[in-house]
Amino acid sequence: MRFRWLQRTGFASCVAFFTIQSHKVRCHAQIIPDATLPNQSTVRLHDNTRFIEGGTRAGSNLFHSFSEFSVPGNSTAFFNTSPDVQNIITRVTGSARSDINGLIKADGIVTNLFLINPNGIVFGQNGSLDIRGSFVATTANALQFGNLGTFSATNPEAPTPVLTINPSAFLYNQISTAPIQNNSVAPAGLHLANFETYGLRVPDGKSLLLIGGNVIMDGGQLNAYGGRIELAGVSAPGNINIVITTNLLIVCLLCLTKFCIKSQNLR
Repeated sequence: MRFRWLQRTGFASCVAFFTIQSHKVRCHAQIIPDATLPNQSTVRLHDNTRFIEGGTRAGSNLFHSFSEFSVPGNSTAFFNTSPDVQNIITRVTGSARSDINGLIKADGIVTNLFLINPNGIVFGQNGSLDIRGSFVATTANALQFGNLGTFSATNPEAPTPVLTINPSAFLYNQISTAPIQNNSVAPAGLHLANFETYGLRVPDGKSLLLIGGNVIMDGGQLNAYGGRIELAGVSAPGNINIVITTNLLIVCLLCLTKFCIKSQNLR
């Protein structure tokens, strides 16, 4: 089944295609740091929890880099960090997609989590989130930080110390962009109205963004009560701007020459 929405901006009109279909889920269960950061990411396994520590700081941003990042079922990937980190920015520099079949967790007072994998990201039926801020999953090549530089998964140089501001754009340089698929129907806690919720969930008032080529909702659910859900895809190389406010992450829908954003905003 295929759904279409029409999203109009000040520059152009774009049609969003979100396909609901079944796919076989590959079993990747590795979180493997690469050797691209000055201060390397580390992974410590205890019982069924992989504690992710280290990483390279730039102001309130914490950068992690992995050759593979997938979470097996009945396990947790726990980003263990200091409470003053505002953005945890994680890239995958290898060639495998990320299969999230367990829990992604991050501590911190209000910490946003970015997961960048140009090879694709699949949230399985039991994939879930436990974070304090907003969450972004993207198949972009890189994040732009104003005019200060980028943090790239396909050209994995070390982040410069000046990348202390919030990310400003998602950069798509590849001709063929990998999809993001959400199958998650995992228990996600009670709503304030006392009903059960299921699927991927961020705290009330925060943002949940899935930004890929196609965004495939294979029975999966998304929850951001009082916040913002955005599904966005790209049909050609280009940039997608992002604005980070006190509570929300907002995609700026600008359709540029030879580049079209396919998006649906849900509040």
